Amino acid sequence: MTGSPFIQPKAIRERDVMSTVYLSESGEKLADELAGWSPDPVLLIGSTGWGKSVLMRHVASKLKLDYTAINMHRGMDIEYLVGAWRPQPNPDGGMFGIEWVDGLLTAAIRTGKVFLAEELTRAPEEAVSRLFGLLDNGFRSWNMPEA
Repeated sequence: MTGSPFIQPKAIRERDVMSTVYLSESGEKLADELAGWSPDPVLLIGSTGWGKSVLMRHVASKLKLDYTAINMHRGMDIEYLVGAWRPQPNPDGGMFGIEWVDGLLTAAIRTGKVFLAEELTRAPEEAVSRLFGLLDNGFRSWNMPEA
């Protein structure tokens, strides 16, 4: 994370995997402010490598919430966010049944996780339009006509 004013380069490494991140004083102040916005959505804009994802993982940790993220891309299917009906084997060995399986965002909403949509500008229009209900300041909703 070179160049980030929020992430200190003193990360402890175990087996070449970053296990601990130390935020600078300004990074901690920003994390505290972001944690105060919970559960309201926030939009972080910045160059690659500035620590937006690390910052949100830290905020989730401060809030004692689980964290999940997805990298948006043009080829992604809305099912990744919403979920879908999937065939499931019958435990009795008979015919297959059909069961609803939550997508990443639906599961995060149901369980109260911090959800990060990375590279939002690369998301297909359908995915972005589905997020509008969650981002509405007046009445937040997550519509799942598929379910």
